Amino acid sequence: VLSFDPLFENTLAHHWTLGWQRLLPHRIFLSAIYVGSRSLNLQRQKELNIFVRNPSLGFGQIRNMRLFSQYDNVRLFESTGKGLYNGLQWKVTRYLSDNLAFDVSYTWSKTFDDGSTVFRNSLVTEPWSYSDFDRRNLLAATWFYQIRLPRKVAQKIPWAQSWRISGIWRLHSGLPLDIRQNEDSSFSFSYVGRPDLVGDYRKVDPGKEHKFVLDGGREVVGRFAFDPTVFQPVVPKNFNERRLGTLGRNVVRMHGFQQWDLRIGRQLATSETTSMDFGIDLLNVFNNRNWAAPSTNVENPFFGIVRSEGLSRTLQLNLRFRF
Repeated sequence: VLSFDPLFENTLAHHWTLGWQRLLPHRIFLSAIYVGSRSLNLQRQKELNIFVRNPSLGFGQIRNMRLFSQYDNVRLFESTGKGLYNGLQWKVTRYLSDNLAFDVSYTWSKTFDDGSTVFRNSLVTEPWSYSDFDRRNLLAATWFYQIRLPRKVAQKIPWAQSWRISGIWRLHSGLPLDIRQNEDSSFSFSYVGRPDLVGDYRKVDPGKEHKFVLDGGREVVGRFAFDPTVFQPVVPKNFNERRLGTLGRNVVRMHGFQQWDLRIGRQLATSETTSMDFGIDLLNVFNNRNWAAPSTNVENPFFGIVRSEGLSRTLQLNLRFRF
């Protein structure tokens, strides 16, 4: 059963910036900008069919103890969510001079909200914490260089003249991982189920297989992104043991992302009105392994295991005809 608050269409956003810019020698432009943003009236969900203990039923029937026992979830979509972003953006740009140009930008930021994981009918209101899309550090660099050989050399080897080399380097810190369990262990029906954190969170290299011994002595081997043994599901056995897990929302993070792309190309004039562009694209030149997010449900048999990765080193040849 779903209820809707029409105010969710009235989302408000406030933005503010403060910047400093300066032109340096050698046609280099430097800028530093603080960017802030606050969002109000974001969509959240509230559970109306909450837990009400029935004295005539035992703990085994707790899943049926609700204010309206004939119904399951009764969600109210309301406009009470909020978000906050603060970021410092640095940028260095060198305009094309002496056949060289580059652009380097770095952003340090934090993003908080209490609703970025709320969508469809699967979740309820979340606590204030890091957003699902929060990336602390982002670095992006692009460059362009056109080869200009001395005239005497160019006359002897004309095919080596006018080649262009360009590239992109991207380096991002990891996104948060929201570790969960299937059931809300408080049985309030108002929260997402999350386990206990019983040790120090530790990342491991998914490029190698690791073996961990889980609860019950079960050994699991796989390409783990982190040590899964520090998370323990909360399983109450009576009414007095009902509680939320100690792990908060988006507390831990996954591995970061890095990729270098390179392009080498040359334009060939075929006539006064036509030309061809020949290029070689090298994607992920250094074959950095960028892992997909692992399973984040502690009750999933593949919990903590990475099952796919991003683009490996790739070579592309292309030819473009211009007229």
